[in-house]
Amino acid sequence: MSKTFLVYKIIEIMEKSTEYTKFLSSHVSIMTTLLLLALVFLLFMFSKLRRSLLRTLFKILRKISVGFTLKRHSRKLSPASECRLAMVKRKTLVLDMDDTLIKAIVKKSLEADIERNIPFDYRFTLFDNYYTIFVYKRPHLDYFLDTVSQWYNVMVYTTATKFYADPILDFLDNGRGILKKRMYRHNCRFISKVRIKPLSLAFTDLSSVVLVDNSIMECTYNKGNAIKIPNYVIGSLIDNNLLTLLPFLDCLRFVDDVRSILKASNYVQKLPKMSLLVN
Repeated sequence: MSKTFLVYKIIEIMEKSTEYTKFLSSHVSIMTTLLLLALVFLLFMFSKLRRSLLRTLFKILRKISVGFTLKRHSRKLSPASECRLAMVKRKTLVLDMDDTLIKAIVKKSLEADIERNIPFDYRFTLFDNYYTIFVYKRPHLDYFLDTVSQWYNVMVYTTATKFYADPILDFLDNGRGILKKRMYRHNCRFISKVRIKPLSLAFTDLSSVVLVDNSIMECTYNKGNAIKIPNYVIGSLIDNNLLTLLPFLDCLRFVDDVRSILKASNYVQKLPKMSLLVN
């Protein structure tokens, strides 16, 4: 068999393989297009399937967001810092609930199946199943609670009623014993026809009390002890407000009187300039 014959054979085989590859690639692209069209049709026709796919996508995006933004605050204190911390009183961190830690949507139970595309974290009913409450946790909430509970005595002060707030707080606490101290609507006061949470009702010494709240009214009334945090918007994947608050709270626990910092700074947590929302 001559070398020329072998060369021609090789060229012939290569040409055939090229044609076969083109044939396969064209058919694969056609099949891919048909599958995508079929998927779009199914999502358009079946709303439950569409919601399920969007929820799964949202969960994946939220995990990616957490992975990129989460930074551990488990650094060991220096001997000087430990000595300073032993000299000051342990502070109390008072947390608002609605729009600060969570967002809740209340629906009549007959409408409960009409859910948003964003997956809820917890659901419960009130008044013999007449109302269904969907609870959405703020991003990084669990890590925030685990961290601040090592630094502060944590308490929740909410304008919500006890029978509404307790199921939510029990879910958020998840048996950790972090959110055992609670004050509710009946612990609030009406001032100029507005329901207010006066910290002086719960504490005689306000030098060691820090309030984190979304309400400008609460922060104004408790000025010197309050940190305003933006409202939580359901579906925000770049809401890192609880994380960015941690370094400031870490510093506050070393001072004698938190009012010396908070009155002067009028500290306000700001949302990032960019936010990614899933509606």
